[in-house]
Amino acid sequence: MPQSHRRPVAIPLALATTLFALGVLGVADTGVLGGAVVNHGRHVYLLLFSEYPEWMLFLVLVLLTAAAAVGIRTHWVRVTVSIIAALALLASLSLCMMFAAARGMTGESGATTVAKSDDFALVRYNRAKFIYSDDLVFRLRSRDGLLSYESGYELACFISPSSGADPEWLFQDASLTGPDTVRVVAQDGAVWDVRFDPGTLRPVNPVDRCTGAPDPVGSD
Repeated sequence: MPQSHRRPVAIPLALATTLFALGVLGVADTGVLGGAVVNHGRHVYLLLFSEYPEWMLFLVLVLLTAAAAVGIRTHWVRVTVSIIAALALLASLSLCMMFAAARGMTGESGATTVAKSDDFALVRYNRAKFIYSDDLVFRLRSRDGLLSYESGYELACFISPSSGADPEWLFQDASLTGPDTVRVVAQDGAVWDVRFDPGTLRPVNPVDRCTGAPDPVGSD
């Protein structure tokens, strides 16, 4: 291949390889490494690749298609590869849409930091429950730069305010009050001091205001 064609081909190939490697690493981190090494957690900077692997696959296919369009010189081979790539892209895009719809019904979204210290952060997620009101789930993250990871254990759970439930079931505030303690406050003023293991981020006495919470939305 002439030198002028090598560089344009190398760029999408390098990007595709990098994205694929990060996607595999992200999935492995959540499934294998997450369970064995960081105690059912997942590294924060790999969350994008572990939570949306189907979009990583779609981007990889786009980049490989671009590389083929630039690098393949024979016309009929280029046309054949383009047709196959287009079909693969359509299938991948359909998969992305299916996963997005499933997440909208039962997945978690909207990671928001609600409290932090020098070493840890408490993050809130909205967890969809299909025809029922969302739950608000809270997990700890370590603050270790590129090695930061998020616990797989829920430190607290409250029903969403959109449910219309009474204040005792709703989240008000949280703060890290010590090296191994998070203070959680409900809207009715109830307070819990939740202890956790600083090494594993596993809570000792988690707060569960989801189980048994009345859900006017789900009962309609």
